[in-house]
Amino acid sequence: MNRKTLTNLLSDALFRIPDYQRGYAWEARQWKDFVQDIDALVDEDISSHYTGTVVVYEPRDAEVKNYGSTRRLKVVDVVDGQQRLTTCCLYLSAIIQALVSRGEAAYQDETANYLYAGSTSKVSLNNDSQDTFYDLLAYGRPNAESQSIHSQRLVSARKYLQDHLDAETLERGSESTSYLKGLFNAITQKLAFTYYSIDEECDIGMTFELMNSRGKSLSVLELLKNYLMHWVSRNEKKPAKRADMTKLINKHWKSAYINIGKCDGDEDQCLRVAWTLYCTHTPANWEGYPGFKRDDYIPLRNFTEKRTKQHVQDFIALFSAGLAEISGHYAAVMSPQQDDDEEFLWLSKIHHTGNIANFLPLMVSTRKRYMDGAVSKEKYVELLMALECYAYRVFLFEGKRSHAGKSNFYRWGREIFENTQKIDDVTNWVYELVRYYASEEAFNGWMSKTEDWYDSRRLLKYTLYEYELHLLKKEGKNK
Repeated sequence: MNRKTLTNLLSDALFRIPDYQRGYAWEARQWKDFVQDIDALVDEDISSHYTGTVVVYEPRDAEVKNYGSTRRLKVVDVVDGQQRLTTCCLYLSAIIQALVSRGEAAYQDETANYLYAGSTSKVSLNNDSQDTFYDLLAYGRPNAESQSIHSQRLVSARKYLQDHLDAETLERGSESTSYLKGLFNAITQKLAFTYYSIDEECDIGMTFELMNSRGKSLSVLELLKNYLMHWVSRNEKKPAKRADMTKLINKHWKSAYINIGKCDGDEDQCLRVAWTLYCTHTPANWEGYPGFKRDDYIPLRNFTEKRTKQHVQDFIALFSAGLAEISGHYAAVMSPQQDDDEEFLWLSKIHHTGNIANFLPLMVSTRKRYMDGAVSKEKYVELLMALECYAYRVFLFEGKRSHAGKSNFYRWGREIFENTQKIDDVTNWVYELVRYYASEEAFNGWMSKTEDWYDSRRLLKYTLYEYELHLLKKEGKNK
């Protein structure tokens, strides 16, 4: 353990955010805290400010890369601290550019010390964010449209930092250059990091879970990944198998992060879908992260004849691979693409009702079986049509609470996933549940009225949306 400034940190290594980590996650609250801390270091007589931890994985055979024309630096993976390092670099890029524009040309040389040299940056990001990050460091703007939510957050962060910088320098007038130099010095010399280096990849999970650092809280998905890596470190004694399990967990989590990021999905929600399909369909049994650590699923010890260490190890392998696959279907449901017109139409309709969460396990499991070839496209679309009818009749027309029918949908999702139930039967049961909550008599009676259409704004909005689709189709413009 060492205490280092940003200058110390970036002087002798290149920092890489591995793909199995979440992407850039800070938002306005964290940016505000960050700039306030830096301003306090400029305006007050403070020599040092503890910023948090930076933990890196540095294998004994760490990769070495060329940096600039004369240096070769080792590459280390950032386990904790990526948000702080990334934000520091973004702010430094804005500060250096502002100083150079004011005639302080010597600061241009600091670019290689803290930001990038040639095409290589001192901190490189993951999840398809690196190109955007490099553009922001070099030009202050991306040269291509940001595709992922992580890249979009980077762009928003750079804008927030630039806006703060512009407002402060405008207010300070003739003192603005002095202020900018103070900011540069504060970030590079006054921020204090506690630096740890670990050399066993399977120790990452245990280390990460025990950290209590400032920033955006870890999601259930991140906590679970780190727990699994801790489990491997504790229970797999063979180095080769331990390394193999760790690599597979990281590989599958990388896929999950990419899929969820592409659809701007909710990590906890996606994980809950996987829990429902692989563990239990009963909503009351969902405990979040602690639920996975129960003796029924992934105990750290307390193995039994029915739940041996090998059983747990097999479940970890099955669930990790399953999560990667489930996340892909989750992303397709949450952000439908126009590759398949019928699927896109009915998924879009369900989204427009504003009620989709209860259906997710059933939609994901049915889509999986459809993509596997076990369910026809016709049957898959028929189920989506039934779910859209349910959302309209039960939630919008009848005004039932959002959890109405939840336990049924979760159970049917699990049964379709395990191939213990026919999709035709499930589709019919959805319609039966529609009639249970919203009788045909009540619905038809309401439809025949010409008044009271403004009682529910959401109901009216969706009804007019459907009417517009009907008119477009009638005129041959439904595409």
